[in-house]
Amino acid sequence: LVPFAEPRETPQYRAQPHDLTAPSPRRHCSMVVYRASLYILGGFDVNDQALGDLWEFRLDTRIWSRIVPVRPGTRNEMQDDAAEPCLPPAARAEHTAVVHDGRMIFFGGYDGQR
Repeated sequence: LVPFAEPRETPQYRAQPHDLTAPSPRRHCSMVVYRASLYILGGFDVNDQALGDLWEFRLDTRIWSRIVPVRPGTRNEMQDDAAEPCLPPAARAEHTAVVHDGRMIFFGGYDGQR
């Protein structure tokens, strides 16, 4: 057990550059870290509605981007406008997510009704 000790120096905080795009406030979302990014999926919004959106936060640039799902094999890069879109994941909260073999796998959770 380590006793509580006051910090020797007061931490300094500064604003970090960012764009104005960011995910809406949420709770009970899943979050994974892969390479230099943090990803969040779903959760409940402030009105307790289940969300199905996927966001990436680049740790090096501190910029959020919404990730739009596309059909496998129709893109080479994350932001390829020529990619064929597909249905997003069903809205969910209180679920689990992991990264395995370069893919985000999520399962379980609650869709707001069951």
